[in-house]
Amino acid sequence: LFDAGVNDVQLRLKDFSETEVRAELHKIPMHNIKNKRLWLNDYWQIAVESHKDLYGIHLGQEDLDSLGHQDLATILKSGLRLGLSTHSPAELARALSLRPSYIAIGPIFGTTSKDIAFKAR
Repeated sequence: LFDAGVNDVQLRLKDFSETEVRAELHKIPMHNIKNKRLWLNDYWQIAVESHKDLYGIHLGQEDLDSLGHQDLATILKSGLRLGLSTHSPAELARALSLRPSYIAIGPIFGTTSKDIAFKAR
């Protein structure tokens, strides 16, 4: 995707082990790609460890729910940008309080690629 001119890519590896996520990250030749941004979805501990190769981390609401205060502080102090998913006005308010680099709002359209607890709008 980077070679095709895409500037931001979110690496979404659902149900992968931490070892598999690390292996996938090592396959991406980030040293050859200038002015591009790679976001890691969900695996915040790996993102913090690998921050020199990543631009940011994307977290869903369930991920936020599972974080302790120290975990969130670690993410925010890491230098990684933070992207958050939201599905309702209350979640949007929560996300805004964390001052993320971006907020994803949805679902707008239905999907068959994942189970969602909210109706498309």
